[in-house]
Amino acid sequence: MLLYACPGGTAAPAVHPCDRAAKALDDAGHAYERKQVKAAG
Repeated sequence: MLLYACPGGTAAPAVHPCDRAAKALDDAGHAYERKQVKAAG
């Protein structure tokens, strides 16, 4: 599985949408690769 994540995040507690998605995948026991993408703009 591939999780596309925007720059930033990884703050504790997980408040960034990408971090919340990663935590949900971790909690469910899924293996995934995190790929950082550039922000639009």
